[in-house]
Amino acid sequence: MSLTTATYIKSVAPWMNSVPDADFGEHIIDAEIRLRDWVGDSNYDSAVSEGTSTNRGKRLKLAEAMLVVANMIPGLNTVFGDNGLSVQTSTGDGDVTYLSPAQVEKEVMRYVQRAERLSTGYFVSTNVVNKSEADADDSDRYL
Repeated sequence: MSLTTATYIKSVAPWMNSVPDADFGEHIIDAEIRLRDWVGDSNYDSAVSEGTSTNRGKRLKLAEAMLVVANMIPGLNTVFGDNGLSVQTSTGDGDVTYLSPAQVEKEVMRYVQRAERLSTGYFVSTNVVNKSEADADDSDRYL
């Protein structure tokens, strides 16, 4: 059982309110796996049992939500046209400016780093924070 839900994620990142709840599913699962890697099954399962009645439960729930947001940012910044991926600068409702790949990566890393800060006290491995995403075995996990 995951710590977070689409409803909770939308409460801490209200700019995601227009995203259908069903779109969060695989991202929540991925965030749970990542957080379990960081903090271990024991800490994660304890946080699930405790809910938000403890600091561990609160911090790990928010950390998982931040990882979900990080997972979803690249897709939210992408327009899927009839012929594949495209860059759209006008919607008919006004101009829209999409983030550059570097800006997307920066936003993703902001959320990943926040998740790391929230869960640092529960890490079971010392290589989590000290290893940049670019050097990680799964460097494309969020991009």
